[in-house]
Amino acid sequence: MSSKLTIDEMAAELRICTRTFRRLIKKRNIPHYRVGRALRFDRSEVEACFRVAGDERSADHARPTPRPTRPHRGRFADRLGLD
Repeated sequence: MSSKLTIDEMAAELRICTRTFRRLIKKRNIPHYRVGRALRFDRSEVEACFRVAGDERSADHARPTPRPTRPHRGRFADRLGLD
């Protein structure tokens, strides 16, 4: 049987802030168990949840092509007629 992790432990596993993880719990419906007032998480279930969410994002939202960048000419280049 896998161990159940607390919010702090799960946030550390995911390398995100505890506050961010709490927000994700509210938004994403992350699978958890209640033990009294405390929440517990199964590592494999949470990782599967993030894996599925990542797959959906990559399929739905293709990254836009980056815009070509102009070379930096300084702050007042247009005033000096360097366009």
